[in-house]
Amino acid sequence: MNISRTEAETALSDIEQAAAAVCVQRSYRVAAPILILWGVIWVFGYAGMGILTGAHWSLLWIPLDLIGIVGTLFVVRRSRGGASARRTRAQSGFSPWHALAILLMLVGTFVMFGPSQPAAYIAYPGLLCGFSYMMFGIMRMPRLAWIGAAMGALTLLGFFLAKDILSYWMAVVGGGGLILGGLWLRKL
Repeated sequence: MNISRTEAETALSDIEQAAAAVCVQRSYRVAAPILILWGVIWVFGYAGMGILTGAHWSLLWIPLDLIGIVGTLFVVRRSRGGASARRTRAQSGFSPWHALAILLMLVGTFVMFGPSQPAAYIAYPGLLCGFSYMMFGIMRMPRLAWIGAAMGALTLLGFFLAKDILSYWMAVVGGGGLILGGLWLRKL
């Protein structure tokens, strides 16, 4: 059977598109439990911030963040497989270096500008995470862009309209949003 050059190019293009779709689905499968984990952490962390005084917030968040980091590393390590998993990570456009860069930006800007009001301290992580998810989503994973846009918009809405209950707002829309986003990604 002979095929034309055009038919061969079309077939190769179809194969590349299918491979890219599988890569995105695998990336969503890895991202889903991470979003759910961090959503649960945010629910407990932000709800705790509503109960505790500002002097005790770091005592709450340090262990929660450590649990989140260890849990994230566990999920990523568990997802590491053979050549197909390595190819998926390479094609997804995300690496642990991206996460480190985001963390350094978060800590650096936070230390440099030091929020002058508790509401800014509470809202900043939600805004930065929303922006980060939008950027990764724009690169290759459109559902993350929607999750990030919703998180960023709801964070700003809470910052401007619900400052008195912002910790609880972030527990519900930030933590709950991450959990719902993870469940949405998991269905793929």
